[in-house]
Amino acid sequence: MGLLKGLFLLPGRMLAWFRYQLPRRRTSGLGLRPKARPGLEFLVSVIFWAAAAWAAISLFGGRGTGTDQLQVSKPQATSTESDPAQTKPQPAAEDKNWYVLLRSVPKSSRKEAERRLKIYNDAGLNAQILDSSEYPRLKGGYWVIAIGPFTTRDEAEAMTEKVKPSVPDAFLRQVK
Repeated sequence: MGLLKGLFLLPGRMLAWFRYQLPRRRTSGLGLRPKARPGLEFLVSVIFWAAAAWAAISLFGGRGTGTDQLQVSKPQATSTESDPAQTKPQPAAEDKNWYVLLRSVPKSSRKEAERRLKIYNDAGLNAQILDSSEYPRLKGGYWVIAIGPFTTRDEAEAMTEKVKPSVPDAFLRQVK
């Protein structure tokens, strides 16, 4: 019997031991013994592991990638960063078209986008929410949490390097 199969059937076998061995000890002189039910071992094992999986998903499942609690060193403010209170999307001017994209969520999840925006702004990132449909180089249908606009690629790259330790998926993009 393989190790995985043995581990899978362990809860059922423990039940079987209690069910069959304990009554045997009490009734050893009478010769009585409960009927063996091998299917019961399997059923108990399935129920046990399903409950364990459900508990694990409930405890750890919906928590995202762990970026809810960012530890970001606050970047130095530059004149090219946007106002942190600003959450309305604004198309960038032709000379200010570089953004550091932190996260994107579907348009149906505006509350999730606002929650992420608050997390990033509380960490000092001065992010804003953009409507990807208003920018030709972004795939439409998403709310994009981004830092910017920056006038040059070098400024955007510098900011990307600052946020990478805390937001590993961050990348820069020219949006116009």
